[in-house]
Amino acid sequence: MSLSAHAESLKQLASTIPDSDEKWVEVQTDARAIADGLRTRNGPVDNHTELGQSSLPVALTALLQASVRERQTSRAGTPSAAAFELLRLGANLCMDHDANRQRLLDAGYISVVSNILGSCWTHLPENSGTSTYSLLDLKVFKTAVGVLLNASVGYEPVQKTLLAAGTPLTILRVSSSLYPPGEWARALSSDVAGASGSQEKLDEWKWRSGLSSWSWRAIDILTDSGEEEETTTAPKEPIFGPDAIPSLITSLQGFLAPSKSNISPFVSPADIQVFIQADLDSLEQVSMLFESLSLDSESIRKVIAAPDPSSTPLQALVRFVELAEPPAYWDDSRVDGKDKQKWEKSLGTCKAALIKAVVTVAGEDKNMDVLWDDKDGGGWFVKKMLAWIRTHPKAIGVDYARDDLAICATLALGNLARKDSRCISLINPPFSIVYDLLPLLSPQADLKMKHGAIGLLKNLAQPAVNKGPLGDSGIIEKIIASKVWEKSADMAEVVQISAIGVAKHLCNGNLDNALRLVLSPADPATTPTGTQEIETGLDQILDLIKRSDSIALQSEATRVLVNVIKSLWQPNRSATGDSMRSNLDVIRSPIGPVSPVDPQHHQRRREAMEKVTDLDSTEPLAEMVGRSAKYPILLNEGVMALTLLSHTPTGAHCALQALTTPLPFNLSPSGVPSPPAANTSATSTPVDMLTIILRNPDKNFPMELRANVCVLLNGVVRSGKAHVKLVEDIKKKTMSALKALTEPANVGKGGEAETNGSNPQKILRSTAQKTLDTWDAITAPSS
Repeated sequence: MSLSAHAESLKQLASTIPDSDEKWVEVQTDARAIADGLRTRNGPVDNHTELGQSSLPVALTALLQASVRERQTSRAGTPSAAAFELLRLGANLCMDHDANRQRLLDAGYISVVSNILGSCWTHLPENSGTSTYSLLDLKVFKTAVGVLLNASVGYEPVQKTLLAAGTPLTILRVSSSLYPPGEWARALSSDVAGASGSQEKLDEWKWRSGLSSWSWRAIDILTDSGEEEETTTAPKEPIFGPDAIPSLITSLQGFLAPSKSNISPFVSPADIQVFIQADLDSLEQVSMLFESLSLDSESIRKVIAAPDPSSTPLQALVRFVELAEPPAYWDDSRVDGKDKQKWEKSLGTCKAALIKAVVTVAGEDKNMDVLWDDKDGGGWFVKKMLAWIRTHPKAIGVDYARDDLAICATLALGNLARKDSRCISLINPPFSIVYDLLPLLSPQADLKMKHGAIGLLKNLAQPAVNKGPLGDSGIIEKIIASKVWEKSADMAEVVQISAIGVAKHLCNGNLDNALRLVLSPADPATTPTGTQEIETGLDQILDLIKRSDSIALQSEATRVLVNVIKSLWQPNRSATGDSMRSNLDVIRSPIGPVSPVDPQHHQRRREAMEKVTDLDSTEPLAEMVGRSAKYPILLNEGVMALTLLSHTPTGAHCALQALTTPLPFNLSPSGVPSPPAANTSATSTPVDMLTIILRNPDKNFPMELRANVCVLLNGVVRSGKAHVKLVEDIKKKTMSALKALTEPANVGKGGEAETNGSNPQKILRSTAQKTLDTWDAITAPSS
């Protein structure tokens, strides 16, 4: 009997709808014959196209719909057997055939198949891993997934229909319920299945694992389809929402529950391999989904961190990261040792993905108060993260270390510690976390470990009241000794920048910390020999500035130097002052007093001041001024630091040299040379930028900054007057801009309010005039 004859028979059966088991057996027979015939496409007749162009898709839809109705009644299994063959027929008919995919879609066949899976999910018992679904039912469900897989591969209309109907979630729910990873080992253990086993039970789990494999392939296709659509239209929510989380968590449980190691002898090594691979495939998919969904969806992040600790999904993720282990049956004698090593590596990769999810959830602004409970010592999450840090073996002298737990904990706490009150709490009892972090900065520690610890410390260092205790704990010395600023760590720029951030915050308005950074040796065991200088933390930072091509790193590192200089020259300055404040008082009081006076402390301060008064310091400061046209705050910081250094002849000489030296050709962060712009960024020396600031052609610079430039020019010329050529170069480039500022009509042309005699305008005009007067006095002949 030809395929076309079987097709005509099916059409006839569809016209009357079978009402007896005998009729359903006929449907089953015809559908099986056609499905088998469509498995290959090598014959002389294109059966796929011929059958697809007929009314067969419509007949298939009607019969499949009828079988679904019959399966929901008390009839015997013949409708289910027929449905299985009808699904096989549909899957083969649309395989690699877009025209047939569209015909099945138009006939409603795809929707009926989706409904079969939806009905499966609706009627699943709570513990479906041991459900009473028959082997035939499992075949129907797996083949339904196969239809959707074949119909959607590379075919957008079907993909859009399935996405719109929420089919990916249905597939996920069915798969995770019918194949919970690891459940097969219990069902096929000697205790449950017996030594001789049951072929039907083994077949059942083979179909379950196959369903899981096909389900993840279908989900992958639909996920990729959704991502492609996002690139051409406005970004959309991920294909899974919060209602997918319970099904995703199901796949984690198999690696937490006690596992059976006595798998029945009738299970072959090949079967064990298939099941374990299905477990890992499911785990890998779930882990990647948790990672991507937590990154892409605020609603997912909020649901994962649900307030109720007894039901929060975050607790399940944390438990998996901490407690998941290779199941006992991985040690079965039928398992290849090399395979086990590969599986253990895969499990570690899944933990890493879930760690990223945990850290991302902790970084959600709306979760900060959910995950930190002030009434309960921080709450369960904070307590767990602190425990992971405190029990890290490197912190208590044990050889074996769970670095991943400490890394996760430091990153997560760093995300939560974004309020001053939290940062202050963490360094004080009962938390007192600082001394637990110190061992994580050892030179031998993994860079990821240092990244987490330093990132947390960067936040802890921001409140003014934390700077002293953190400095006293030895944090600065530990970072210096950790080697993160050495050349060997240059591939980890993000870690270097974080460490720079710690130093920047701790040295802001804190003389003791500035002294630690400038004078503490990089190697605590180093002692000076002869005239050889000891390398310090500041030396490491200055060397890093010279090595790096990253403008972001160079600027942040130079800001450390700015804060060091401010703290050395003005030790009683508040760490929270206005960065755009005018520094006119600096001329009158270049070096602030230290109170109470400590001779040894005063001597160390003088040593530090001498150490930073050189070209190694003035060059990066001048370069920051020269390249920061778009960042007035950076400009002002560089100008103020150079002004402070210029109050001694040595400092003024170094500043003059740096300001008149051509700027180096820096690479952009992407590694591509940045062409000079046509306006303010086209400077050849830092002093050219000072001239642009004074003229303010684009009205970008505040009056305070322009006034501070006047103060700098006054100081470098006055203190560096012995260096005539350098002074004349400065004066030649800036004289006309200064003179223009002394004219009342020009002062307000920088975009400031033109109110008569407003204070900022008076200050700017007066400061420019003082600078010109100082220059005139220096060059005037003596009488």
